Amino acid sequence: METIEVLYVPEHTKDRLEVLKRENRSIALLANRSQKEGRIPQGDEYDRRFRGLRMYLDWMQANLEMTPKVKAQTNMDQYLKTIFEKPQTYRFPEDIRDKAKTLYDEWSSENWGAGAVLEDEAAADEEAGAAAPTVGETPTTQVVLPARNDPIFGEGGILYGVYRTRGPKGGITYTVNGAVKRNAKVFGHNGIAPGTWYPLQIVALARGAHGARIAGIAGDTALGAYSIVVSDKYEDLDKDEGNHLFYSGSNSHRNDDPTRPAESSTGTKALKASLNNGHPVRVLRSGGPGSKNRWAPDRGIRYDGLYRVVRRLTPLNTRGGMYEQFELQRLEGQEPLRDICKRSPTPQQKFDWDRIQQGS
Repeated sequence: METIEVLYVPEHTKDRLEVLKRENRSIALLANRSQKEGRIPQGDEYDRRFRGLRMYLDWMQANLEMTPKVKAQTNMDQYLKTIFEKPQTYRFPEDIRDKAKTLYDEWSSENWGAGAVLEDEAAADEEAGAAAPTVGETPTTQVVLPARNDPIFGEGGILYGVYRTRGPKGGITYTVNGAVKRNAKVFGHNGIAPGTWYPLQIVALARGAHGARIAGIAGDTALGAYSIVVSDKYEDLDKDEGNHLFYSGSNSHRNDDPTRPAESSTGTKALKASLNNGHPVRVLRSGGPGSKNRWAPDRGIRYDGLYRVVRRLTPLNTRGGMYEQFELQRLEGQEPLRDICKRSPTPQQKFDWDRIQQGS
């Protein structure tokens, strides 16, 4: 079986930031060395650094959601320009220059994520909070490339679109496979049939169903929400009636002012934009053994079709504080939700995921 080497990046936000800063320091080192030598640096150390840089750029292309905050904290725009902008001064291999320019152009066209819904700050992996590797190291791991007909990671498998890797302490981390990632910044079905089921939210991200690794709302503050995930996080505030649901904006539990809601988060602003412009929103439901939502799957996350935001309300939470809530109505002409719930996930999908969870 063919294996590839990929960059290992922890899930925790602070650890990820340290990896970005460390790899950017390596870019500066390569740039300064190339300027001093007047050529692309050679030797084992620099071959290793260039190999790590390729993995770093590939990882960012598939897994990093750029935001103004990340840009400011890392000076990412300047480091990328260092790679491609002055080839007679700073000498990098052509393929690396091309990768850097592609990333720079993509993020520039999106104004460095200025309107994007921000991810939650919560960690989502057992490696969260683990110490980032020491300066100078590029932590990598070997990944076995699955066959196209692999029942789990191949086309049609439940984990198609992600790599499963082990971190330095043995914890499991899932990383998006950039070679098959589908853009989720699209309104409508995005080529995804209602009833499509995913074992993890990162798989839904890789397949283009929901453009956020952790957050429940994915979208743009000006254009609207592309998708939302209905979960038990706000079960005391939300109400899910299947074809009709009430979905609370981000941070709805925190406010204790009964006269006005807290300042709208980026996710809430995206839902307001959807209300104003009428763009349909993909609705996914996340469930588990303890879920009280009859419409949610008993495990994993499922795409249940397109809804439209039809109303904004301002009820009170359990602390007596006002919060923003949105009423969504499922669009007609789609497979009935009751039928979707009966057939998805399939017995085989449940069996495959339970087996993976048990370490088989």
